[in-house]
Amino acid sequence: MGGAISTSVNSEMFCAGTYYQGYDSCSGDSGGPIINKNTGVQLGIVSWGRTECGAYGSYGVYTNVSHYTDWIEQHTSGFTYEQEVDLGIRNVGEHIRALTFTNTGNSSVSFSPDSFALTQFEASDRIASNQCDGRTLSQGQSCNVEIILNVVEAGVREYTLSFDYTQNGNIYSGESGFTLSGVVDASSALSSGIDLPNTGVYSNDNEWTVQNGLFKSATIAHNQESILVIEGVPSGWVTFDLEYATQSDADYFCIEVNGSVKDKFSGDYSYSPWYLQLTESSNQIVFKYVKDGNESYGSDSVALSRFEFEASDNTNSPTNPSNPGDSAISSSSDSGGSLGWLTLALLGLLPLRKRIQ
Repeated sequence: MGGAISTSVNSEMFCAGTYYQGYDSCSGDSGGPIINKNTGVQLGIVSWGRTECGAYGSYGVYTNVSHYTDWIEQHTSGFTYEQEVDLGIRNVGEHIRALTFTNTGNSSVSFSPDSFALTQFEASDRIASNQCDGRTLSQGQSCNVEIILNVVEAGVREYTLSFDYTQNGNIYSGESGFTLSGVVDASSALSSGIDLPNTGVYSNDNEWTVQNGLFKSATIAHNQESILVIEGVPSGWVTFDLEYATQSDADYFCIEVNGSVKDKFSGDYSYSPWYLQLTESSNQIVFKYVKDGNESYGSDSVALSRFEFEASDNTNSPTNPSNPGDSAISSSSDSGGSLGWLTLALLGLLPLRKRIQ
């Protein structure tokens, strides 16, 4: 494409096109390249422009690839690690988590001594062991860093393990973020009221309560959650009555078993009974009500009742063990490091090709 191009090589974006009408990128071209036809070098990526594509005297706007060269090189170098780690529900005590750093690229990765630092909530939060400090990783080599996080109270906590490393003569900074929801022993009324075999009942700082035989989520504000955890339930079938009233497609109630989301609900409905199969010898059940940052609806709560347990060898099941409107969903974790190709590497930096008046 010929025409005017910004002369600032350091700008995040540039304009390109022709002064005359009819030559431009348009809706549907988002993420596509603009290439120097003489050299074959990609200069940018389609970003946005005017409502009328190719209007007289107007130009398209493109993300400047050269501005992100260092970022692209860092994230396509073959150095991989977990960037975001959800540790889920954790009760009071110390919890150990190991991270693996791997070099799959052609260039070595070097760590200086004392490269790693961990944010602390408690003095006992610490890096327990570190195989990476002062080490150089050749292609195919890995090293581990093990951290210990000490939960002393209920609530959501976020930790960051930050580090520096050198590759191809460049010094880069990286981070691994950890999130966990701390829980503590539930009230005696809550623990004794749940008629299921278990080794412990826990809640976060927005504790569920017992009201007239109903186990109810706490009254919570926007961007909060109310969590009930039942540990050590043996294999078998758990049934209970379920009623919820939430803002549809915004607030939600979910059921997790052993760290995986089994069912998720939003709106206003009730089920009697709801069936939950447990397949491990010891299982963790989590009931979680989450509010977003928008308006409230109805009672904005979840109520459970009539818990029952039936032992099973995973071949026998209760009569009619199916849930109407079953909304079972799968969960996923997010890990990162190196990205394979340019378009994906820049996706997070680009708005879709949009038009302005």
